[in-house]
Amino acid sequence: MPETVGHLGLGRREFLGSALGVGVTFVGGTSGASAQTSGKSYREQLETPIVGRYQVVVAGGGPSGVIAAAAAARSGASTMLIERYPFLGGNGTAGLMTCYNGFRNQRPPEALQTVKGIPAEYIAELVRLDGIAEEDPYPKSKHDVKTGDLPYCIGFDPEAAKIASLNLLRKEGVTLRLHSWVVAPMLDGSRVTGVIVESKSGRQALAADVVIDATGDGDIAARAGAPFMGPADKGDRMGMSLMYILGGLPSDAREASGGIRLGQRVVKWGPGFGGDGLDVENLTHAEVETRLKLWDQIRQLRKSPGNESARLFQVATGIGVRETRRILGEYVVTEQDAIKGTRFPDVVAISSNPMPSYHGQRYFFSHEGFDIPYRSLVPQKIDGLVLTGRCISCEQGPFQSARSMAPAMAVGHASGCAAALAAKGNVAPRKLDVAALQKLLLSQSAELRSKA
Repeated sequence: MPETVGHLGLGRREFLGSALGVGVTFVGGTSGASAQTSGKSYREQLETPIVGRYQVVVAGGGPSGVIAAAAAARSGASTMLIERYPFLGGNGTAGLMTCYNGFRNQRPPEALQTVKGIPAEYIAELVRLDGIAEEDPYPKSKHDVKTGDLPYCIGFDPEAAKIASLNLLRKEGVTLRLHSWVVAPMLDGSRVTGVIVESKSGRQALAADVVIDATGDGDIAARAGAPFMGPADKGDRMGMSLMYILGGLPSDAREASGGIRLGQRVVKWGPGFGGDGLDVENLTHAEVETRLKLWDQIRQLRKSPGNESARLFQVATGIGVRETRRILGEYVVTEQDAIKGTRFPDVVAISSNPMPSYHGQRYFFSHEGFDIPYRSLVPQKIDGLVLTGRCISCEQGPFQSARSMAPAMAVGHASGCAAALAAKGNVAPRKLDVAALQKLLLSQSAELRSKA
């Protein structure tokens, strides 16, 4: 399948631990130019204050980033987690994608629960908070979530997920910073030494021994100069979806089914949109068009008999983006690796989730999951950085599987432990002793099959 390979060059930057000072010079035009400045540029000279230093900094507070931060802190590293929203959970909460898929294969063989350890502890906290949904739309065998025997999919209350994430991070002693956009890496040559953030407090730097890229889009890796693969061709590219919560419906209404039930509310998949999830103009168009379309759909629903009381209870904070960059790592997990269930000596996580849009069909594995090797978490050319979430190094087929939130949490567990070991041992992530990493993961109840 056609894929694009590239890198993102951002030019020279200097990061100094002095008072914030910004000098901006317009290049190539007059100060009175407005819409006619396309193609021109500004030259910036920046001095950015370093406001903190940690052994591990995690960029992104989605499911994978939350687990990564908890794992790094539990493994003994001083850890900061940075998130752009005022809450945690990523697409699970902001995007209302309120089902964690992929704790085991959806169909037999599915005896092995492939995602355990800290992710399972997080689910236990959701159970304690009464945050598990009554039903979800995925057919699966029965398992008892309350005992820790997790099924393929777990639907959840997004508000409970926000609290469960906070409780997990507080328990492990993670320093949290919300309302902050990670806009660039700090660089010493090809080594990432921290991140630059923008917030209401201005532009600031946070230094780190190791950074974990949990941005989903691989923003830190790409902006540091790591090569990456773009989305597959239009036939296989996973589109964006606007999720929403519908309320006010009779329990026997047809529209009350087919989603994730939370009491009298149902989370449902709304209008979709295509195009580039990294293009701000396309994203703007997607938000506008899907919201207008959804509003019209609900208006039409309320005109049908028995649905007059239907209400659009809540719409996702942002449209759910599924596929953008995949960073090229020391190993690229291939489509055949996923289909055959290839085993790797440096396994650090397992993905058993189906490939949901594999050449237009949902592809179920005939095995209990494929290995994700540590090498796929280490970007080429860039040091001081570990990947997690949907930007790890893989072809589009295994990406479709591992990008789901349960396996992404398992990858986060591995990334957090790896970053902590590298930081504490003063060793580059690519030179990390993988056997020591596997031993640490097993001590935290991760599932690695034959390594147990």
